[in-house]
Amino acid sequence: MGTQADINVRPARRHAARGARQSGFLPLARLLLRTSLKLVFLFVVSSAAPACVLPVSPEFQAPPGAPNAAPEISNPNPLFGTSVASITGSQTFSFLVTDPNGGELFMRWVADAMPYNSQISRKISVTTNSVQLPSNDTAQPISETITCHDVFTLNGFSVHQIIAAVADKPFRDDVANDLLAVQEPGKKNIIPWTLTMPCLSAMSQ
Repeated sequence: MGTQADINVRPARRHAARGARQSGFLPLARLLLRTSLKLVFLFVVSSAAPACVLPVSPEFQAPPGAPNAAPEISNPNPLFGTSVASITGSQTFSFLVTDPNGGELFMRWVADAMPYNSQISRKISVTTNSVQLPSNDTAQPISETITCHDVFTLNGFSVHQIIAAVADKPFRDDVANDLLAVQEPGKKNIIPWTLTMPCLSAMSQ
């Protein structure tokens, strides 16, 4: 009678191997489970806690300065842009000036300068070339008398464009075709008149 095969050997080995695998898997599973629970707990706690926001102070920027504005002309006599006639060979023009930005103002009077003509356009010599505004920004009176010596004319009555200009920077003398050019970043304001008066050529410059 032959010996019966031992059929319990291999299953026993499989169980042992499976048991070994399970014994190694369970601690790893428990470790991963604990870690996952800790992460979930931390997430819940951090979500429930009020957010901590660090205050950030705003960057300081100096307020922009007032933009430079052109000087202002008011109360002109004769009125702005009007035509006047003189039978004496002279005419007085006057107005008030102020400047929103304060400081010194510069004056220039020109004859027949817009458009510029090299033969007849000219600067007029005046008594007031600049004025210092007081601290209270009170309007300052400007007055000039234009005569036949200030304009280019032929014999008899002649018509001329007279312009008074006020600027917050000095006028330039190096621009041949613009007698009212102002140094940068200056701004100017002008007031024009049309003047008719009798002038002999010998009386004019």
